[in-house]
Amino acid sequence: MNDFELGWFTGIIEGEGSMFLDTNGARTGRGIIPCIVVAMTDKDTIEQVTALAGCGKMYGPYLGKGHIRPIWRWRCRNHDDSLALLQMMRPHLRVRRGQQADKLI
Repeated sequence: MNDFELGWFTGIIEGEGSMFLDTNGARTGRGIIPCIVVAMTDKDTIEQVTALAGCGKMYGPYLGKGHIRPIWRWRCRNHDDSLALLQMMRPHLRVRRGQQADKLI
């Protein structure tokens, strides 16, 4: 990613994404995995997030309760890929999201 793309990507994660530890892997023997997710109704934005990240997977469309438009989701739950993305974004994240990233890193 160039600087502009990294800034755009980080802004999408900051505004529309979530970062957390996925504990489901602990039950299957894969361990606890840092996970990054973005969900929205803008398919083209999720396609761009997927392309820029170079990892993760796009899911959808889903029709949520009360939603007229379909929801699309990108999720990265590969340990190494998630950590690499978090480390790239970290200098550009605001305080609250930066603290979340620090805990995951």
